[in-house]
Amino acid sequence: MKQLDINNSKDLTALKESLNAVIDKKIAKQQLSEKLQSISDLSFGEYKCLFEDIMPTLSNSNDGKKIIASYVKLLKENKAINTIYKVYESVGVSSSDDKNIAAYALADIMENVNKQELTEGEQKMYSIYKNACSLVDNVTCESIDAVLNESKKVNDAVNYLTHNSDKSNIKTLNERVNSIKVLGEFINENVANGAENSENEKTNSELLSELNNLFINEHTEWENQVLKDLTLCYMSNDNVEQLFESYKSKCIKAIDEIDSESGDVAEKSRLYGMKQQLSEKKYNADTLIDDLFNLAELKETLLTE
Repeated sequence: MKQLDINNSKDLTALKESLNAVIDKKIAKQQLSEKLQSISDLSFGEYKCLFEDIMPTLSNSNDGKKIIASYVKLLKENKAINTIYKVYESVGVSSSDDKNIAAYALADIMENVNKQELTEGEQKMYSIYKNACSLVDNVTCESIDAVLNESKKVNDAVNYLTHNSDKSNIKTLNERVNSIKVLGEFINENVANGAENSENEKTNSELLSELNNLFINEHTEWENQVLKDLTLCYMSNDNVEQLFESYKSKCIKAIDEIDSESGDVAEKSRLYGMKQQLSEKKYNADTLIDDLFNLAELKETLLTE
């Protein structure tokens, strides 16, 4: 390594540029951290836009796929969040003769969502997005602002209807009407761009189509299969505990197959211990996503050894 010559202008310039680069990187990292702290009370719609902007990048890693699965899990399990999600996707309104009337109907639905459940869901969505940002290199303060500004009008309208609207207060009538007007414009644009024709089709196909590109041309097939299985399970209201048990059973079956072909005593002992641990493993809703990925990885490792 070349020794720095403090009496040489070129060396000093190179040092200055190097230090500036390090400081600039540190500043950007701190600014992003502060930015993420400052957006801890956004609406679901705003988090939805931010998260889906980086979702394709998340597919490049195992941890990223787990975060995507957490997003799908939240959409399915939190009724208030699920309702708002459907509004953004214009679910069930494409066959309506009057999209403006549909906007009033959807506004009424949004005004009646469980506020506590919605707030809890938004906090979970914030946590999901913040965790996702730790895995993505190109998230900046500027990119966050750009995404939020792009959909600010409709997000503000939905946020007002879900959190602040009061139908009984005549003084806020204009705010309510203006928000519903924005929602109507958004719905008309969404439907014109090809929204699905039925609520059930929209719920299933939209989520899967959003994730579909993440499953194509990926190098790790077993990771993609876990996310597919989990998403389909949530969308079809299947029993997630049964999905866990099926993954566990496949692992045990793989162990039995290897054991029957092995003549090594030490190997048989190792396989027996592994099988015992798996047999005792119980379903845990809090660790389901990690458990499925770990079981799938174990099975893949066993079959490729």
